[in-house]
Amino acid sequence: MRDQTSGKPRVRRGTWIAWGALALALVLAGSAVAASAAGILVAPAAVATVDPLDFADPPTEEPAEPAFGPAEAQPLPSPEALKAGIDALDRTGLGSVGIAIASLDGDGLLVDENAGAPGIPASSHKILTATAALSALGAEHRFTTRVVREGTTLTIVGGGDPFLMSSVDEKYPLAASVVDLARSTAEALRSDGVTAVDLFFDGTLFTGDGWHPAWTEDYHLDVSPITALVVDAGLAGERDWGEYSLDPAGDAATAFATALTAEGINVSVLGAAVAAPEATEVARVDSLPLRLIIQQLLLTSDNVASEMLLRHIGLAGGQPGSFIGGAEAMRARLTELGLWAEGMVIDDGSGLSLGNRDTPAVLAAAVRHAFSDEDYSTIMTGLPTAGVDGTLHDRFDDDPETPARGLVRAKTGTLTGVRTLTGLAPTAAGGYVAFSFLCNDSLDDYAMLDWLDRAGAALVTTN
Repeated sequence: MRDQTSGKPRVRRGTWIAWGALALALVLAGSAVAASAAGILVAPAAVATVDPLDFADPPTEEPAEPAFGPAEAQPLPSPEALKAGIDALDRTGLGSVGIAIASLDGDGLLVDENAGAPGIPASSHKILTATAALSALGAEHRFTTRVVREGTTLTIVGGGDPFLMSSVDEKYPLAASVVDLARSTAEALRSDGVTAVDLFFDGTLFTGDGWHPAWTEDYHLDVSPITALVVDAGLAGERDWGEYSLDPAGDAATAFATALTAEGINVSVLGAAVAAPEATEVARVDSLPLRLIIQQLLLTSDNVASEMLLRHIGLAGGQPGSFIGGAEAMRARLTELGLWAEGMVIDDGSGLSLGNRDTPAVLAAAVRHAFSDEDYSTIMTGLPTAGVDGTLHDRFDDDPETPARGLVRAKTGTLTGVRTLTGLAPTAAGGYVAFSFLCNDSLDDYAMLDWLDRAGAALVTTN
C-alpha cells in the first residue's frame, strides 16, 4: 500500500467540505451536548464546524461563559478506568502504540503509554502546523494575491493563498478567485486604453524545493509541488482526488489568463518570472482569514495548504519560506508554546514524510491548548466529527465503535504502516479528555483503524 496521509478513501473534492455543512453552529458550554438532525455533535464551548468557504464568518450564537475551556474541573473517569477500557481492546496486528489521554484542566496525563516517545504522526502532525501558524500570524490573517504592471506586461504574484479559486463557485462565494482578480485588472487596463498584455507569473514568495525528497512519485496523488501561487488547493481538472497539478503556478496563470480573456483582454502567457520591485500594482484579492483556512485544512486533511502554511510560518519567523526554514520557525513557535519534546522532528508541514516525529503527549497537549485558548479555537472547530464529516465521515462504523459517532472530534493520520488519531472526546462521567493515539510499524492497516476507532469509543463509554 502506498503512503498517503488523508486518512480517508478517495472521494470527489469538487465540493470541498460538503460534509462540514452537517455540523451547524452548535454552541456548547462545559460538558453540554446538543442534538441535531445530523446526530449528536460536540463542540465544547465553541462553534461546531461549518463549511468555511460558504461564509466569511460561520453562523454563531453567543457562547456561554467561559467561552473556552471548563470553568472548573469536570468529572472524569479514573485513570485506572480509562486505561482498563483501552487495555481491553484487541491489539493483534497493531505494531507499536503510543497513547496520551489528558484532562482539559491540568498539565498531567491520565493515561501514559509511551506518551513521551516520538512516533510517526502522519496527518495528526497538521494540528501542530496549524497551531504554529496561528501563533505566527493570528487567526484573522489573510494572504494577498496581486497583479502588477509594467507597460503592457502583467505579472500575477502569488501570496500563498492555498484556497484561491480558479472560478467563482456559488457554493464558495467568499473565497478569493482569479475571476475577481481578472475583473479588477481588466477595469484598470481599460481605463488606460490597454486591451492586450503579456502575462508572467511569480510564485517565488516561497523558496527552496517545492517537492520534498521524502515524497515518492505516487505522492502526486496527494499533493502538488509547493509554490506561493496556486488555484484550487493545487488540484487540477475538476478538482477531483487523484488530479493534483504538476505545475500549480502555471495552471494558476492559465486560469487567470482565461478569466482576463473573458473580460475582453488579449493575453499571451509567457511563463515564470520575478515581479520587478518598481512594477505598479493594479489589482489584488485577499484570502479567507487564516482561521477558516485552518478549519478547511483540518477537516479535509489538505496537504498543499499545510505545506503552504509551513512556509508562511518560516517567513513570519525570519526564516526562508522553505521546508527547512519553515521547520526551524515552527519548532521555535512550538517550543515557546510548551509544545515541544526531545526527539521530535519536523520534516514537513503535512505529515506526509515518514521523517516526522511527534510525541502523543505533545499532540494531546496541543488539543488541550486549542480548547483552552480562544486564539486557537479554530483548531477545535476544524476537527472532523466521528461518523459525520471530513476524514471521519465513514469511520466508527462497526457496532463497538458507534457510541463515538457524533461525539469524538479528531484529526486522522494515514501512512503505510501508520495510523493515528488525535482529538477530543466526552466521557460518560461528563467531562472531556484530549487524546492522541499513534500506531506505528504495523503490517495490518485495518487492525489499526479498528483499534483507533474502538479506543475512541472506549473514551466515550468509560465511566
